[in-house]
Amino acid sequence: MRILIEALGIGVYGGGRSATLNLLRGLMHIDRSNEYVVLLSAPESLFQNAPDNFHAWTVPIRNRFVARFWAQAALPWHVRKQNFDCVHFAKNLATFGMACPSVVSLYDMTIIRYPHLFPRIDVWYWRTIERASLHQCCRIVAISNTTGREVSEYYDIPRSKISVVYPSIDSGFTPASQASIAGTLQHYAVSQPYILHVGSLARKKNLKTLVRAFYILQRDYAFKGQLLFVGADYRAEHDREFYALIRELGLDRSIRLLRHVSDEDLPSLYSGASAVVYLSLHEGFGLAALEAMSCGSALIVSAGGALPEVVDDAALVVSPPTDDRATARALASLLFDGDLAKAMRARAVRRASQFSWERSARDMLAVYQQVVGCN
Repeated sequence: MRILIEALGIGVYGGGRSATLNLLRGLMHIDRSNEYVVLLSAPESLFQNAPDNFHAWTVPIRNRFVARFWAQAALPWHVRKQNFDCVHFAKNLATFGMACPSVVSLYDMTIIRYPHLFPRIDVWYWRTIERASLHQCCRIVAISNTTGREVSEYYDIPRSKISVVYPSIDSGFTPASQASIAGTLQHYAVSQPYILHVGSLARKKNLKTLVRAFYILQRDYAFKGQLLFVGADYRAEHDREFYALIRELGLDRSIRLLRHVSDEDLPSLYSGASAVVYLSLHEGFGLAALEAMSCGSALIVSAGGALPEVVDDAALVVSPPTDDRATARALASLLFDGDLAKAMRARAVRRASQFSWERSARDMLAVYQQVVGCN
């Protein structure tokens, strides 16, 4: 097979980038017979030592609207000219007029569930163009059963057209040694104990609830540690209410915004945390939760979207996601009950072992073979 993977826009840090790069790593490892061409917005170091059957084409367009316009105008012609057997749109958005079977990976339906959190143009796109593109493609790949169900229900698409392929994380996410933890904490001037959140500072992450829960934890449970946020503002979004709440509650000194942290340092931050918390209003999977579990973190998640599906029994679950008092109680349980924290850390590692990049790659390769065979 000759497969084109359209991965424009994965240069933006986040779950979509991580999932796509790890899928490519897995495919490079297990498949040396089929030919792959990967369309990128910028060069990726992954291709510096790629197998001979993997090639990267770079289209240096950074503006996401211009990139989609280029894809619709030029991609159908390139697909016909290059005689591809299958096109995989790796990050939600597809184009029309493909001369071969197409596959679309869909990460979540948050924009449909919470449209007020997104730009109007994006909401319109998902309600109209995305609906049409999903109906015309040959196969939809959802990253969780929850996402697959939501796609089927909202867009009225038969479940038989939807495959579920769980994403994976880098193999470097494992429990860190005490020496590694100490070195990383010293580098970032962080002291224990601390609570950790990793992800973009976006409104859909429900960060204000975590801030209020942290305030309750300090006030009612006398917690003296810090709350760390690793991640940058989401695109052009700047959640003024999040920053204002930190100042209003007088938490400027006990809440740290670390912004970008290298992938090499994240396992130590996860491993050294007293608790890792994700209270997203909705997630299509929750890749950061899987990273935390792989590092043996004591984890708290919301019941938003696919998070309970991903963590199973390896985390405390808060429902509804906006319940700050329930979040504070869950935090107190992990912080002040050593036996519970130890048990949850062990469960986390066991649960994380059920996900792997090899499984993701083999499941995706099976999808390619299926759509090409049906064609």
